[in-house]
Amino acid sequence: MVKKIILILALAFFKISFAQTLEGKIVYQATLNTELYVSQLMFDSELSEKIKGYKIQSALNAIPMNFFLYFKGKESLYRAEFDLNEKRDMGLGMNLLGMVAGDDYICYTNQKTNENYR
Repeated sequence: MVKKIILILALAFFKISFAQTLEGKIVYQATLNTELYVSQLMFDSELSEKIKGYKIQSALNAIPMNFFLYFKGKESLYRAEFDLNEKRDMGLGMNLLGMVAGDDYICYTNQKTNENYR
């Protein structure tokens, strides 16, 4: 009788421990290798000097950006810390790194319902 009770409790505990939903937040930081970017621009013969100067200035002003992956169970959401509209509302200018890294990219996935939004 005692063995049956222990077995039932163990199975109940085992089921409860696996029924918990995994959730969390992962932070990614995108940075620009300014030296490499500028050196590649210098050898680009298709760009005018004016455009090169503009791109070099943009690279020097690039600000690292954070991106987040939120997940809970079978759902996940990936997005930049600030999307393009939020940045405009805050008065922040254009950021080369944000453009390259996709600061306006938002991705929602639900594996349970097979939904994907980008």
